Amino acid sequence: LPFHSVYDDMFFGGWDELYPNDIVEQLNGESMPDHGEIWTLPWEYALEKITDEEVTVRLWVDTVISSSRMEKWIRLKAGESKLRFRHKLTNTGTTDQPFLWKLHAAMAVDERCRIDMGAKTVYIEDFGPPRNGRTGVSYKWPFCVDERGVRHDMRQVLPATARVNEFQYATEMAAGWCSVTHTRDRVGFGLAFDRSVFPSCWLFATYGGWRNLHTVILEPCTGYPISVNDGIASGTHRVLRAGESIDCAVTAVVYEGVSAVAHIDLDGRITPG
Repeated sequence: LPFHSVYDDMFFGGWDELYPNDIVEQLNGESMPDHGEIWTLPWEYALEKITDEEVTVRLWVDTVISSSRMEKWIRLKAGESKLRFRHKLTNTGTTDQPFLWKLHAAMAVDERCRIDMGAKTVYIEDFGPPRNGRTGVSYKWPFCVDERGVRHDMRQVLPATARVNEFQYATEMAAGWCSVTHTRDRVGFGLAFDRSVFPSCWLFATYGGWRNLHTVILEPCTGYPISVNDGIASGTHRVLRAGESIDCAVTAVVYEGVSAVAHIDLDGRITPG
């Protein structure tokens, strides 16, 4: 897509990655594209291993403005419903780069789905209206109490008729994982990630309220809030030093026979809820 495209107008689902920003803002005196640089760029790839037991593909992309390289190795083993990722993010430039890096996996949902994640404290960002009626508040996951004293289970996906939008992020995580499960069909999708690299997990959900979409997006992230500059000022976003690399593992797993999830480890093993 053209560089500096408007992300929301091009959104069609799937799995994106955001770096080094989300909203349009100035970083190091440069105007960064909406939702970052790499979602519009073509990636290079190479098949590194092809056997009956395992296939591994390496993908990489070099950014235009931030002088960074994102690499990922995706490994699929025979007989497994898991994708094992190794990610490596490198600042190849000579300038330290303020950043956020976020996975962005969109799930089609209905009211029989539920969200689980290893969160402790969650903040509701200024996008709505959410089911509790107000933004700018924090609560202990998964229950949010509104001003009338009504307790809302934020794990429950709402029907599209609710016309509700919720943009949240965990400011404290007990463990690095998140999932969406269809409770009737007992199938789901989960991500397990290194909490030292992704200390936050964002959730974007629109239940018929934004552009008639019914989706939940799972977004493990290197920090919060949505503005990198605000996070740098508060110490909740990071700076990638010139020549520095971040290397980590992520596992994506599809599972069945489960209606709720209590934990996903880095090997993709599910603990039912």
